[in-house]
Amino acid sequence: MSDFKDNTNLSSLSLHLDGDNSFDASLFIEMIQGAQELFDLTAKEICPESNVKLYVSAPKEGSFNIDFAAVYAFIDTLINNSQNIMTFASTAITTIINLINLRKHLKGQAPKDIKEQFDSLEVINQEGSSGQFNINCKQLINNGEINVAINKFICPMKQRNPNGGMSLSSRETSVYYSSYDIEDIIKPMPYTEIISSQHCTTVVANILIKTAVLIGKGKWSFIYNNHTIVPEIMDTRFFEDIQRNERPIKAGDTIRVKMQICTDIDSLNQPIEKTTKYTILEVLDSSANSSPQLTFD
Repeated sequence: MSDFKDNTNLSSLSLHLDGDNSFDASLFIEMIQGAQELFDLTAKEICPESNVKLYVSAPKEGSFNIDFAAVYAFIDTLINNSQNIMTFASTAITTIINLINLRKHLKGQAPKDIKEQFDSLEVINQEGSSGQFNINCKQLINNGEINVAINKFICPMKQRNPNGGMSLSSRETSVYYSSYDIEDIIKPMPYTEIISSQHCTTVVANILIKTAVLIGKGKWSFIYNNHTIVPEIMDTRFFEDIQRNERPIKAGDTIRVKMQICTDIDSLNQPIEKTTKYTILEVLDSSANSSPQLTFD
C-alpha cells in the first residue's frame, strides 16, 4: 500500500437477513468471498487505479446483521482530486446495490430496451416495466466476473433460508428483497447488447448515383467508397430542381454532397456492424458522366 498514501475513503454496506443469527460456516465463507470479489471488481471497473480493502463486523444478536466496511484507496499520482476521492466510495456502493436491483428487475432475461440518459440508465424489462439505474451499470451489465460474484454473494443467503428475504442498506438507500426477488436475482444473465451512443461525422464527398427515383417514393441509392448506400436525402431543394428540370440527372451521374455518417457504438466503444446510416444534408453540385464506371457490392 506504499503507493496509496492518504488518498483513501470509506463507505459501508449493511446486510440484514431474515431469520436467526446462525449461518453455516462454509456458506458464510462463500458469501464473504463473493462480497470481496464484488466490491473489488466493481471498484476496478469504475476506476482501475482504485484499491479496496473489505472489513466485516461480527453478526449482531437476535437476527443476522452484518456490516461491510470498504476502504477505497487511490494511487496518489493518478487521483489527486479530493472531491473524486470523497464521492468514489459511495458511488461504488451505490453501483453494487444498483447491479443487484438490475438483476432483480430483469429476472434472468435480456432487457426489452435500454435508454441511456445523462447520468442514469433506463432499462425496460420483458414485462414492459421500466427502471432507473446507476449509469455505471452500462459498462458492468455484461461483466461475467461481476455476475458470478453477485451469485457467490447472494446464493448462500438463499441456501441458508430459502423462504427468507434480505435487505441492503447504505448511507444513501435501503432496499428489501423478498425470497422471490432473490430467486430472480440469482437467475443466469444472458448477454445484453447495449448501444451506448452514436459516433457521427460530416463529410463532403462525391458520390455516384446508382438508382435515381424521379417518380414516386422509392429510395435513391449511391456508390460511396465502393459500397452501395441508401441515404436519407434532406435537401428538398434538390428534388425541386429536378422536378423543374433545372438539374437534369440520371443514374451514373456524380453529385457532390455534404453528408452525415452515423454508426452505433457499443458499451466497449466499438462500432456495431451494419448500423451505419447515411444522411445527405445538402447537394452541393452535380455532374454528368458520359460513361460511368459503376461498382457494386
